[in-house]
Amino acid sequence: MMLIEKIILNMDREVAYELNKQYSYQSILFDCAQQLANYTIGTRKHIQLNVSTTKIRRTDLLEVPEKILTLSPDERKGLGINRSTLWYQQKKLAGGKQVNAYSKIMSKLAA
Repeated sequence: MMLIEKIILNMDREVAYELNKQYSYQSILFDCAQQLANYTIGTRKHIQLNVSTTKIRRTDLLEVPEKILTLSPDERKGLGINRSTLWYQQKKLAGGKQVNAYSKIMSKLAA
């Protein structure tokens, strides 16, 4: 579900396409689908699907959920995480949801 939400959020993002003009990914996808359809039915002799590459940056760390699930009481105290906060985060992770933490705690968890 989170992947679909990220894709939807980025469909309106604009990138350079055709003659370096800015187009949304939604418009580019529509153009590519239209070119493919025309090529398939024979009204177009060639197809050129150009989509600029884009870097996707992660905003989370893959190791953090596992560390949260396996924190010992001493580690929790050392990180400055409240017992009830840890319980709540573990419950969210067990339910398949994403957790949020302050950057200070995230950097400690990632270390």
